[in-house]
Amino acid sequence: MRRTSTESPSGRNAAAITELVENNEIDAFLGLGDFQYDTAYCEDLVDYWTPLWGGTMSKLYWVAGPNHDWEPGRNEDLDNFMNGQCPGSTAKAAINQELGFIGNGKAYSKDFGNWHFAFLPSGQWRYNPREARALTRWLDKDLAAAKEAGKHLAVVHHEPTSPRRRRRMSGPRTTSPGST
Repeated sequence: MRRTSTESPSGRNAAAITELVENNEIDAFLGLGDFQYDTAYCEDLVDYWTPLWGGTMSKLYWVAGPNHDWEPGRNEDLDNFMNGQCPGSTAKAAINQELGFIGNGKAYSKDFGNWHFAFLPSGQWRYNPREARALTRWLDKDLAAAKEAGKHLAVVHHEPTSPRRRRRMSGPRTTSPGST
């Protein structure tokens, strides 16, 4: 069964989450990547992602992973798609409705009740060590301020889980989240 089928496990998950969104039973859906597309080009996102997961956009808070979601110079359309800028799809993710355009490599944070979520584009640790160091400083300050405000803390990121994919995708890592 194709993963783009509504009868696939992923298709059934998408339908269940979409139903929760449509019935206003959830406050947010955290999209951590690896949805139904081969590479995050506008056409693939519109053709494969939208039929299954498009109903989640009004509650979607997303982060790009360092793989087929986003790789500088190869596939950089995910941020455009989430901001409703791909031909065939004008829907915007919830966070894009709130903040406007968010680049694939940009971090952001959002409070949900007493929880503070930092959304971290972990690809920067593979693609741009200088930006990764800046993101580490941003993350330290962001979490410290939220902790000071009494918030529970969560960091959202996406890393490939397949050892083969990690080896193929990984480049030099000179810093990691939480290091200085």
